[in-house]
Formats: sequence, C-alpha cells, structure tokens
Amino acid sequence: MDHYPPISRPYNPIQFPYLGGEYDGGDFAGYPSRQQWDTDQLQRGNLQNKSAHDAARFLQTWLYFGMMHEILGIPIVTADFIFVDEHKQRFITTRRLREYLHRWKLQIDRETESQGDALLRRNQRVVDCLDHSYNVWNGLKHLQVDPKIELSIQLLASALEHAVTSICAIDVEDAPWRLSRNDFITERMVKDGWCPTVVEQISSTNHLALQSYASLLGPPHPKLEHENCHAGDHGCAAKNVDERSYVTKHHRVHCKCDDIAVDLDMLRGIVQDGDIPLVHVEYQGSRPLLRILPFRKGMHYTAVSHVWSDGLGNPNHNSLPKCQLQEIVRLIEALPPIQQYSSEGIQFDDRAWRDPLPLKPVAPGEQTMDKQPHYFWMDTLCVPLSPAERRKDAIKSMRSIYSRAIRVLVLDAELMRSPMASNSEEKLTRMTCSTWIRRLWTLQEAALARTVLYQFAEESVIILDDPPTAQVYERFYDNEIGYYSHLFDFSWWKQASVSTELQRIIKVWQALKSRSTSKEADEPFCVATLLDMDLGEFLKVSDTERTKKLWSMHTQLPAAVLFLPGEKLPEENYGWAPASVLNCRNVGIPQSVPATVTPKGLCVTLPGIVFTPSRNAVEAVMACDLEAEIFYIRRNMKLGSPSWKGLNLHERGDLAVILGQNPTANPTERPPLVACIGALVSITKMEGEELFVKYLRMVSVIGKDSRFNKYPNPAWSDVETIEKTRVSSAAYTDVAQKWCVG
Repeated sequence: MDHYPPISRPYNPIQFPYLGGEYDGGDFAGYPSRQQWDTDQLQRGNLQNKSAHDAARFLQTWLYFGMMHEILGIPIVTADFIFVDEHKQRFITTRRLREYLHRWKLQIDRETESQGDALLRRNQRVVDCLDHSYNVWNGLKHLQVDPKIELSIQLLASALEHAVTSICAIDVEDAPWRLSRNDFITERMVKDGWCPTVVEQISSTNHLALQSYASLLGPPHPKLEHENCHAGDHGCAAKNVDERSYVTKHHRVHCKCDDIAVDLDMLRGIVQDGDIPLVHVEYQGSRPLLRILPFRKGMHYTAVSHVWSDGLGNPNHNSLPKCQLQEIVRLIEALPPIQQYSSEGIQFDDRAWRDPLPLKPVAPGEQTMDKQPHYFWMDTLCVPLSPAERRKDAIKSMRSIYSRAIRVLVLDAELMRSPMASNSEEKLTRMTCSTWIRRLWTLQEAALARTVLYQFAEESVIILDDPPTAQVYERFYDNEIGYYSHLFDFSWWKQASVSTELQRIIKVWQALKSRSTSKEADEPFCVATLLDMDLGEFLKVSDTERTKKLWSMHTQLPAAVLFLPGEKLPEENYGWAPASVLNCRNVGIPQSVPATVTPKGLCVTLPGIVFTPSRNAVEAVMACDLEAEIFYIRRNMKLGSPSWKGLNLHERGDLAVILGQNPTANPTERPPLVACIGALVSITKMEGEELFVKYLRMVSVIGKDSRFNKYPNPAWSDVETIEKTRVSSAAYTDVAQKWCVG
C-alpha cells in the first residue's frame, strides 16, 4: 500500500487492480439495493445472473470507495486513488490517503462541544459502517474474489479503523478489520521463501497491515529449505543447529584464512576460578592474536550476542576465522565511547520519514577516556568446550556475564545486510522479524544487558524508552505502521523490575513468545537464568529431567499454568506441568492467583464445577446442566494440545473442571460464567475441604447462550453437534475451592 512508510528495497510489491466502479455518493448501507444486489444471496455464492467480475467490481466500489466516503464524510475523487501503468492498466493506489485523513482530522478538530448530538450521530455512523462492512466481507466465504481485491479492501479498512480510533477516540470493539487475517498474503510470503512458522508468528501477533508491510522487506537471506517447518511450531526448524555438520563461516565468501584460537589452559583456569574470561586482540606484525584475561572491577567489556545458525559458532574449538575476528573487532571499535551512555540516554532526532521513534543511529566512537583495550566476551571463544565441568562452570555464570557487560552488541546476519538509511518503521520491523529475536538464548542476553545495540549494515542503533502511548496513538493517526511498529516490545529488561515474583514469572513467560532453541533441554536453563535460579541444580540432572527440575524449584506459580496448551509431563504429581517451557508464552488468566508447588501436586484455590459424564463415549464435547443453564465442555486442540483419545471419559467416575477465571473484588462472590478456559480433571479423593485430582486436559467451557457457541472457532463438527445433545447434571464447587492437582 502506497501510504505505508517507504522501504529501502521493496520486495515484489503487490499491485491491486482497479475494476472500473464509481461510487454514487449515497449512504453506505443502501448502496447494494441501489445497484440491484442482494448481499445475503451474494454471501451464499449466488451471483444473481451477473458475472464474477461484476460481483468483484461491486464489492470494490462499495467496500473500498464507499467505505471511504461513509467514514470520512468528505467527497472522494476516485481518480486520486487510481494510477495507470505504462501498459495502460489501472491499479488502486493509496498515495493520497494520508492527505484525505489529514483533511478529515482538520475538519474534526474544528468541531465544538455544542455539536454534541451531531458528533454522536457521526461516530455511530462510522462504527456502523465498519461493523457492517466487516460482517459483509467476513460472510463472503462462498464467493471467489480476486485475493488482491480482498486484501486491498482489508488494508484500507484497517487504515480507516485505526484513524477512527485515533482521531475520534472511538473504541472500535475487537478491532475486527485490523485483526483480520488474509491467507493470500500468508501463502505469498511462504512462497517467497519465508519460514511458515515465522509467518504464522508474525500474522498471529501483529495486525494485518504490519504483516503486509513486513512482506515488503522480502524473505531472509540466504533462502533456506523449510519443508520441515509448519505453522504452529515453536520455531524455524531450518535455523536449528546440528553440531555434527556445523560449519563456521568466514566473513568473506571463498576466504580460506586460518582460525585464531584462545589459550585453552588460561581459559579453563579463569573459568575454574569463578571469573569471567575476556578477550581482546593484539597484533604481532599483521597477525592478530587473542589475549585472554579475567574480568576485574573497573574493566569495561562488550558482550557479543549472535545466532549460531549465522555461522559465528564453533562446536569443536574455541576459535574463529581470522576474517571474522577482525570484523567483530572492527564493529566493537566503532561503537560509541562508554561515557556516551548517560542516565538520560541518547537523544533521538531522526525525521527521515515523518515521525520520530525511540530509535537512535549510533555514530562511530573512539576508545574510552581511560584508553582501555576493547575487551569483549563471546560464547564461541569464552565458553570452554571441555572438560564438561569447566563448560558447566561457564554456563552457570551466564547471568553475571551479561549483566556486568557495559553493553551487548547484537550481530544478526539479516540485520547486518540491512541499510541504516531506512526509516525507523523499517528498521524496527526488520528487528522484530529477525532471527536473533526468535532465538531463546538471545532473550537472556538482552534482558540482562544494561544497553543493547543492534548492528546494521553501516552502524548500530540503540532503542530508548517509549514515550506515553496515548500521545503516540494520536500522533500516528495517519500512519498505523509507525504506531504498531513503535509498540514492538524490546523492553526485556522490564522483567527484572516488576514488583512481585508472580509478575516476574509472567513477564518472563510472555517474553518467550515466538522464540525457540535447537535443543529442548536448553529451554528450562534459559528461563531459570532469567528467574535467577541456581543453575548448578540443573547441571546435576540429565537433559530429560531438566523441565521437571525447573517446576520443582518453584515455590509458587501463577494459577494460569493450569490453563496452558500443549503436552504435559508424564511424571507422577506433575500432570499439570507443561512438558515444554515454551508453551508458557501463551499464558492467559488468572495471573494474580498464586498456586503452590508441592511434592503431592499443584495446590490452588479456584472455582470449579463437578459432574458425572454421560455413559456414551465422547470424543470432543460434554454437555452439562448447571443451575438451569447449559454449558459445553469442549476439547481444546490449541497449539498441540492432545485429543481426548484414550481418556475413556464415559467410564470414569466423578469429573470436574477447574475454571480459569479472575477473582471478583469480593472474594466470596462467584465470577459470572459465560465462557472461559478450564482444566478437566478426574477426582481421586477429598481430604477435608481439599479435592485431590488428576489433570486430564485443557478445555473450553462455553455457555449455550454465548457468542462462542453461536460463532465457534473452529465450527462445531457433526460429532460435536450430536454430543452437545447429551446433557448430564453438574454443580458448582465453592467459590474458594481448594484443589491439589497431580
């Protein structure tokens, strides 16, 4: 879309065909009847004796030009949104959309409070238009429309919805257009060479406009084979590292220079003494030598954070090719002097595109005032590969290594190919699409750092603190890409500044989103580092026992851990515990309710329901009558959660569902139940007021009268529709029911 911030090298931009329609200027809702179209019939696939081209032209005219006319309330000159190419073909352009939005904002800024009734009517007209247009578009599942036409309508509607929210301060419920999905842009990105897993992560965590903008950046280079990558996976399988076949790369193609290694005896000795090994480069003639020494108070060093799949690792030796080492040193020497990092940060004044964002190009600097050598730490050089005890000693020091560094320099191959001359929106989007930001080990390296610098092609950038969101939102009324890229969360350090342990755990879990690692056994280790746990405890157990060890080392967890998707641990009394720590990134509610980890299970106080299942075999749904209201307990297959196969629920005795609800202000008052997430459990015994239960599955609890029953996602299957008719009786537990979940 031409109103987006420009991209330095746009990749394969989409051209949206103009089909020749001219909006008549009348009211939006009445346009179909004026054009002799029945939208209900159209949604059923009935073209009403017209051609598919006629239908597409009608929809473009109505949902594109008509929507602009209705929402902006100013004359729309169709020619302003059309361009003709050298072949005389006509296409849609939004080059002047921001100009129209600016005129609309000026008009609204002149409104006064005395126009109150008129303003309310205007706002209602705008909301009605957005809702009506979305419902029509969303119902066109049986009509084959050029996907480019569909995408152009979605992207325009998204821009208008954003402007309405910013300018009119209207809360457009659920932001349907901005959060809508488009299979065409997703499939196009995968075909262009993007990883399906990464595309799914981008589309599920960002607005459609931002996915479209990201697609213009082009796929990462070099292109990889993604036949083993699937949407919904934890991460890109093509980026995983196999140490048996790993090849350390040279900085220059076809270079065959020698490797430069550290002194292994000195490295092992420093680590054994509990110190942090630092390296710097000295030259013996033209040959660089790596000098290694222990960190001492007053020394400043840079910690290098990189992605092993980029080729800067070495699984066999603590060495790097000479050309790579010289390039790393060059980049570190070009960083700003230490004194430039003040408590006020580095001021930002970049107006290359339009609006300042909290991103600062960092000019090359000279050596620090005290003329220290450029010390640095890098895992490839500073973590001994053998013996195993020394490697474990180095790993236990990770938290200290990154927190004591004066700065962390991020080296990501894709970012290092990206020009600094681009605008802030492009740089921020490239950063959030980078490989570095999707790897688990790099999370702790950023979260523990004092300052993080991201290396681009010519220089590095630093991100400063965000200004207040309310101010930003109003400023970006005509630039949704600027606003949403501005909201990318690079504030990993905030995980260490929260007030309670539960909040800290939640912050760490949320930071896991879109991240992965080549070795599953590394997952609990990385999380434990962020939570400042004793890493030595993990090194005492086998790789397969690390996840259980992580859960056992907690004293309290957010009760939301019960309502996470994915597989659970098979161990006794740990049936509630996620088998992969990465599943915690999908954390929901309740986050403020504590759950206690004990040898007998997870103990928590939450409301629930108890019932005896129907004696019919069930595959997906159990219906129950709860105080004269019907609720459906539905299997939740989200993100790899297992099916009900093998549970034989109809043969079990008493079942229960622990309800994932936030408590009310009055702890004795039951939260209203419409629909929520739940944990399906089997009751084994009761001791006093505490129910001992075995965890079975995560489920959805759906009220018959709720919109989740009327508009389910996914739609009810034929089997589920039958099972919904088999209703058994149920009862609420106490509001403060005590559970011990094993």
